[in-house]
Amino acid sequence: MTPLGLFLPRSPGALLVGSIGALFFVIGVAFKAFGIDLGRVHAWIERQGGLLAAVGSALFPVLGFVVMLNEGALAAMPVLHRAERAAVPPAERAGFGTLIFGLLLGHFAWFDAFGH
Repeated sequence: MTPLGLFLPRSPGALLVGSIGALFFVIGVAFKAFGIDLGRVHAWIERQGGLLAAVGSALFPVLGFVVMLNEGALAAMPVLHRAERAAVPPAERAGFGTLIFGLLLGHFAWFDAFGH
């Protein structure tokens, strides 16, 4: 980023912000083409707020559990595949950093899944 807080041209951040902006522009054009008013969409989402909050509250622990299982497998990879390490090039090996990263994310996912 530049000192002014702007992304440099052709940087990954600029690509991300530009892509998101283009996506929302296309969605806005599609809404206009089909005659959908964003004020009405906002009002509909507000009316569905209780249902959306309940669905989100139910799915968040499930997502935390899935992430926890994934990170557990990631953390176990360096330990379980020790015999195969010699055949894998060093750049592609799962090592100590992978173990720590998997345990750290799995720790946070545990609290998302079980709440304690």
